[in-house]
Amino acid sequence: MKTLTYLQPGMTVLFDGEPHRVTMVNDCRARIEPMAKRTQEIRPATGANAGRRITFSARQAGHNISPDSPLPILSWE
Repeated sequence: MKTLTYLQPGMTVLFDGEPHRVTMVNDCRARIEPMAKRTQEIRPATGANAGRRITFSARQAGHNISPDSPLPILSWE
């Protein structure tokens, strides 16, 4: 029998102060992906856009955590 503290795919949990979605769970790890995108800015040194400021939004890297991690569950689809 599994309880709500056991992570399941589709859950939204709070990790490091930000909402993350559980995308995969097996017996030894759970994969969580951040839901929010962060704006990043780069200024290439070479190429056609050299010296120009380029801004784009991208998701940050996901994390592998224990499937029994006691994270606060925000929602469960």
